[in-house]
Amino acid sequence: MATSGNSIRTAVDLDNLIKEYTYFEKVMRHTAQENSCLEKEVRSLNKQLQSSQEAEKLSIEEAGKFKAMVDNLQRILLQRCDKEEENAELKSHLTAVTEKTARLEQEHKTELSEALKNHKQEIQRVRQEEVQQNRKVITTLEKSLQGKESQIQQLEKQLADMSHLHQTEIVKLRLEAYSCVKKLVPFSILYLPWQFDEKILKLQRERNNAKAQAGQSFNANTDIFRKKLQFAKAEAQKEINSLKSQVAELERKLTMRQMPASKRKLF
Repeated sequence: MATSGNSIRTAVDLDNLIKEYTYFEKVMRHTAQENSCLEKEVRSLNKQLQSSQEAEKLSIEEAGKFKAMVDNLQRILLQRCDKEEENAELKSHLTAVTEKTARLEQEHKTELSEALKNHKQEIQRVRQEEVQQNRKVITTLEKSLQGKESQIQQLEKQLADMSHLHQTEIVKLRLEAYSCVKKLVPFSILYLPWQFDEKILKLQRERNNAKAQAGQSFNANTDIFRKKLQFAKAEAQKEINSLKSQVAELERKLTMRQMPASKRKLF
């Protein structure tokens, strides 16, 4: 009984074992199929991975290129921003410089206008002072000229007076000689006939000597006054010529002062 029981258990175990083996075989085939599918999927995934890696590599390269492009664009943008800021600063500086230049130009125009006005006033004042001074000098020179002419007239009058005095002295001597002759002639005829000729000769000698002395005195005085008059006339003429030259020079300077600057350069 025991042996039959064991036989039955063994048969049962074999059936179970066969069932299990069949099951496991199925499972193994299924697993093999799944493994085959998985291997296919793995190969497919590897291909996809390789493609993905290549795509990633290309993407990384493109990303690097894009990053370089972005960096370049950012650099260009920064440069443009810097240029724009610099341009804005330059525009602001240019505006400030333009305003300052306009202000300085206006100030320069104002100063130049004021300077020209003051210069014209100064020129007018100097011209007026010079005209007044020239008039004073001309008046002084005219007075001096009149004084010299008055001196010449006085010398001419003195010469005329001396000539008249000389003529008067000659007439007086002639009258005295005639009186002496009248007094001596009767006495000579009545008492001293022989002395008549001698007296006449003596009287003639005295008269001639008187005439000679008077002539010499007159001639000497005349020569002195004539020389004085000639010297005075020469000096007066020199001074008159000098005064005329000074007056002409002053008139020329005055004309040059009153002449416009454009015409003044021609002289």
